[in-house]
Amino acid sequence: MTNRQLAKYIFFDVLSALMAWLLSYLYRRLTNDFPLSSTGEMSYIAFSFQLGLSAIGFVAIVLFFNYLTGSYVVTAHRLRITEFFSSFVSAFLSALTIYFIFVIDDEVVSYRSYYQSFLVLWTLLFAITFVVRCVLLRHMLGPVSVMDISIRPLQEIVPMPAWQQAVKRLFDILVSVFSLIILLPVCLYLIIRIRLDSEGSAFYSQERIGKNGKPFMILKFRSMYVDAEIAGPALTMPDDARITPFGRVMRKYRLDEIPQFVNILKGDMSVVGPRPERRYYINEIEKVAPQYNELLSVRPGLLSWGPIKVGYSDSTDKMMKRLEYDLDYLNNMTLSTDIRIIILSVRIIILGKGQ
Repeated sequence: MTNRQLAKYIFFDVLSALMAWLLSYLYRRLTNDFPLSSTGEMSYIAFSFQLGLSAIGFVAIVLFFNYLTGSYVVTAHRLRITEFFSSFVSAFLSALTIYFIFVIDDEVVSYRSYYQSFLVLWTLLFAITFVVRCVLLRHMLGPVSVMDISIRPLQEIVPMPAWQQAVKRLFDILVSVFSLIILLPVCLYLIIRIRLDSEGSAFYSQERIGKNGKPFMILKFRSMYVDAEIAGPALTMPDDARITPFGRVMRKYRLDEIPQFVNILKGDMSVVGPRPERRYYINEIEKVAPQYNELLSVRPGLLSWGPIKVGYSDSTDKMMKRLEYDLDYLNNMTLSTDIRIIILSVRIIILGKGQ
């Protein structure tokens, strides 16, 4: 799905949310507010600042839960059952949240009115959103784009469920923002130490290959002397003379990789995923292991199985060994796996077992 199509998809979600909110508001006016009116007279819809504010708040809540449940991670072969459950869950969470914000303190005819209002809003939001999405996806992606899993191409299967992908991305953003704020004093110290340790910028950028083969510039604190690869690409070796004295300390505790939280915020990387490689080494690996190309179906990561199990790749053999673990991660890509990798990586960092 293109950015333009995604924008159209979100736009119709906004319209669906507004329609559901206005219809549920009308329902409450007729079944609750009208009977409570002392005059027995009341316009069906009385537009007011409060109504407009509640509508905007409701739309914001709906879009948030749509994102969280993976509604905006749309592939060319999205299943109708996936669309059903993401719409169902998002509508439930949105209706429940808005119920506690705007409805629970209302004066009601009876307590049944509370539950009826919740059920009406949930049902309206789910039904309108699901129907509009199915029609929209069929129009944008063609007849479905929404197909039976038995005829779904194997290469199109996404290893992590859509809602987990959304949660993973949200987790990436929150962790990156939190880490950059908390580690700001550390970063300032590292910048000063790097500049005192050797000549050159405190930062170092290098082209790596990301999701779908798209190049990006990975950001690091410089741990090598300037022009360390002037003779061409070379893997880092034990006791590598190109590494600065303070660079060895940073690598030991993975401090040189802190700036990659910026790459994660930009969407080039994830907290957990296969480590990104340079095109030169990818070409070398694919000569003997064409399956490496499968790793390019996901965002590369700051943390991965490879460094945990193999360490830094200082030889082609280690790169091949690391590939096995990265492929294993790809085939078992879940939030629980990510959490396990994060815990093990933190242990390595604390113990200073980096290279």
